[in-house]
Amino acid sequence: MSEASGATTMASNDAEPRTDFRAAPAITRRSVFGGLFSMALLAIVTPFAEYRMHSVELFHGELPIGALAILVVGLIPLNWALARYRPAWRLTVPEIIFMFIMGFAGLMVYHIGMMGLFLSMISSPHYFASPVNRYAEYLHPHLPTWAVAPNNALQMTWFYNGLPAGHAVPWEAWVVPLIWWWTFFIAFLLVCSSITAIVRKQWFDNEKIVFPQAEITLSLIQGSGQGNGLPTMLRSRAFRWGAAIPVALIVWNIVNYFTPSWPRFGFTQDLTAIVIRGFSEMYTKPDLFIIGFMYFVDTNIVFSLWFFRFLIMFQDAAYTRFGIVANARNDLWTTRNTLTAWESLGGMVMWILIAMWMGRHHLRAVWEHVRDTSRGADDSNELLSYRTSFLLLVGGSIYMLYWLTHLGMSVTLACAFLLALIILVTAVTRIVALSGMPFVGAPVTSQGMVTRTIGDANLGADSWIGVALSLAAFRMIEGYPMPMVMHAARLGDAVQGRRRSLFVAILAGSAIAMILMSLTTIVLAYDGGAFNFGQHHAFNQMTEAYDHIVTRMRDPWPREPMIYGHFTIGATFIALLSLIRYRFGWSGLHPVGFFTAGTFYHGVSAMSFLLAWTIKVAIQKIGGLALYERGKPFFLGLIAGQVLGAVVSFLVDYFFFMGEGHDIVTGFSFG
Repeated sequence: MSEASGATTMASNDAEPRTDFRAAPAITRRSVFGGLFSMALLAIVTPFAEYRMHSVELFHGELPIGALAILVVGLIPLNWALARYRPAWRLTVPEIIFMFIMGFAGLMVYHIGMMGLFLSMISSPHYFASPVNRYAEYLHPHLPTWAVAPNNALQMTWFYNGLPAGHAVPWEAWVVPLIWWWTFFIAFLLVCSSITAIVRKQWFDNEKIVFPQAEITLSLIQGSGQGNGLPTMLRSRAFRWGAAIPVALIVWNIVNYFTPSWPRFGFTQDLTAIVIRGFSEMYTKPDLFIIGFMYFVDTNIVFSLWFFRFLIMFQDAAYTRFGIVANARNDLWTTRNTLTAWESLGGMVMWILIAMWMGRHHLRAVWEHVRDTSRGADDSNELLSYRTSFLLLVGGSIYMLYWLTHLGMSVTLACAFLLALIILVTAVTRIVALSGMPFVGAPVTSQGMVTRTIGDANLGADSWIGVALSLAAFRMIEGYPMPMVMHAARLGDAVQGRRRSLFVAILAGSAIAMILMSLTTIVLAYDGGAFNFGQHHAFNQMTEAYDHIVTRMRDPWPREPMIYGHFTIGATFIALLSLIRYRFGWSGLHPVGFFTAGTFYHGVSAMSFLLAWTIKVAIQKIGGLALYERGKPFFLGLIAGQVLGAVVSFLVDYFFFMGEGHDIVTGFSFG
């Protein structure tokens, strides 16, 4: 299979009759109502499940369980019922896509960094100050009052410990910070949407990138606008068998909820690993959910994912053996080994520069169209017109720079931070589009890039505060919300000339969910105390960033030439590998596996990648493309079954284990 075409391309699906994709517009009264309902439900249920029930993480990953649940337990059963009892009311596929995207967009604002951390970051610096951590000395004089909630009247004390009887939620302490942070998130969303609209045609039409996650979404709904309302895949016996496996395993484990002596199957988050001296942990439990995704990915890419993971493990082991380290210190914003992390980062930056060079003709055509709408590239079916995209990109970037400088960053630091952020989110989105990985993280975040490049000694106290507070929005660079926006742009192929209607779903879903999720979390905190939210990192590690910043303000780290050298090594390696691929047509090793190989998510998923690659190679050797296509429903069933099982587990937790729930996280694994 090739990256450009292969068995997994959507183009092959276009050969089939898809009259339901040419149906009525996506924006209708019922699609707007359904989208708002899906988004609002997830906006309330997601923080409730996380913080009050301690149950399933509905938000986790680039295509979360919560988003897929909109289809698997929501719209698909609903459309089947409508087709059976009220055929005239049956939803069209464009309407289903609109509702899915609105709910998906709303869910992504809760994702790690965008919503899960920022409330704890802006509520903690005053409440947790003590003579030991010296926040009052190093942080408080420089904290912008408009960005941090005060504790002058015990507002944050009540936030973490619960509201005393007879008191009301002190909303006045939250209004100003919330509004300013919301505007920043919206500006970032608009910047991501603009970049998506500009590069979509180059990625999908010119380079023929498949975007396996979008193919999975389309496969789940294809055919649901016709006949009995059931998607084509659901009519397959292989799909039902695939779905039955994770459902059966999860139901088996549910018995263990009630009877602890009942044997259970381990989940991936159990993190069972083989520890070999000198090596990074080798996580051994394959995940059915991830295997389902990987079946839709090009075989060479899947091979590269596990190959580079094991390669970097050997590199880490060699460095440990010979004592090669970067000042023996890691910051919060870098994977386990600083040197290999910057090596991966160098390759990632070079990869994006190469992609821009490959798309130079398209970018030139876009610019010509911005200057004169009668010339250049056609933008009639993009999420946004090219001129609007350009204006939003410039305007959103200027606002973000203004915002970051008022947060405390110097102008130079803010410009470097924003540039690093745009490079990283674009790279992660491209990784998701090519690899289909449901969980992706960058080796170094934008905070790590700018502080290690500019140097601690060159950052003033205000700039350090800006860096610390920026973690409220970007603790971990996972591409949010750009992969979701690109997912919507890819699904726009099924909306027949109405792709811009999906931008309405993105903007409305994100903005409204941002407000609902913030308010829901605040109410839950004052009702029972954020200290009782459990072990989720948002309210368990909120002081981590501030402690780290104070440490580096007191004892600045020097610049380390070794990390710049490894950055250069990674960039050179990817440049050579890309030259071999594009000049000589060698496709045996794809660079996409190199960039995230040292990250936690990639490490946990490596065995799943290896098993999925083995299965795909065996299927293709035995039965070729025909057998591969016949196997698609089964592996799609693994994904859908995991979603259904997670919802069943959530409902059991809601009725029987409130506050003592059971987290499934990604998928079920063996062992």
